[in-house]
Amino acid sequence: MHFGISMFATDYVIPPDELARALEERGFESVWVPEHTHKPDRAAVDQLAGAGVDRAVFMVPSDTREKVLPLLDVYAAVSR
Repeated sequence: MHFGISMFATDYVIPPDELARALEERGFESVWVPEHTHKPDRAAVDQLAGAGVDRAVFMVPSDTREKVLPLLDVYAAVSR
């Protein structure tokens, strides 16, 4: 069985790259970041990639088309 950790990534919690390394050292398979309290930005993604993170999963809320589609645009821009 694989285990992962989910954490809201805000500006006052352990940085996601540091958390990912700590989880990997402890044998966890994945880290999940649910509904962002801050929209992801290219610089943050580049920093994670530089730290060896090779997979990111962005979650979207169960909400209306008007709320979800703009998030997909942001996530798509960050993932390129």
